[in-house]
Order: sequence, then structure tokens, then C-alpha cells
Amino acid sequence: MPLGKSKAPSLSTKDQMRGQQKAIRGAQRQLTRDQQQLERQEKQLEAEIKKAAKQGNKQLLNILAKQLVALRKQKTRSMVVNSKVTGISHQMKVAQTTSTMAGAIGTSARVRYLLSFEGLRMFMIGFGKYLKY
Repeated sequence: MPLGKSKAPSLSTKDQMRGQQKAIRGAQRQLTRDQQQLERQEKQLEAEIKKAAKQGNKQLLNILAKQLVALRKQKTRSMVVNSKVTGISHQMKVAQTTSTMAGAIGTSARVRYLLSFEGLRMFMIGFGKYLKY
């Protein structure tokens, strides 16, 4: 075997799909954790804004308000990413289902051909040749 070429076992499509789904679920969990952290930060910022408003500190209030706006934009972007990841997950499941159905249809078409008169005749001819030898 040449150097640099390892003989890694090739994964079936089912195993590949399982691995990809696992990675997607991990990404979704991480996104959920990030969203929860952003919500905590938002509540904390709102509390600081109220505190600054009571003190009458307009300069601090302006800075905190800008931070709050940026945080809400980040939260929105995170939700968009989460929905895209979910969409990808659904597309992968549909692709897997389609592949499974195509395999089943291909198998049934082959069986249908064998059960047809022409297919049965060809099978018998081949079987007869096999018996002669």
C-alpha cells in the first residue's frame, strides 16, 4: 500500500446520515445554549438600563441602549441560523427517505421483471444453461 493512502472503511449512507444528524443535533443544542445566554444578557442589560435611568446617567444609558440593540440583532441572527440548521436537517431526512424509497422501487422493479413472462423465460433459459454444465 502506498504511503499516505490509508484504507479507511467506507461508511454506508445510513451511517453517514447518522453521523451528520448527530453533528446537526450538537449544533442545534449549542445554538439553543447561545440563545439562552443572549436572553440572560438582555435581561441584565435591561436591569442596568433601568438602574442608569433612575440615577439619571444619560451617557451610560446611551451606551447601554446601543449594546441592547446590538444584542437583539445578534439574537435575531442566531434564530435565523437555528432555523437554517433545522431546515438542513429536514432536507437530509427527506433525502434519506427518498434514497430508501428509490432502492425499494428498484428492487420491486427487478422482482416485477422476474415475475413477468419475459423475465421468467430469461431466468429459465439461464437456469437451464446452468444445469447443463
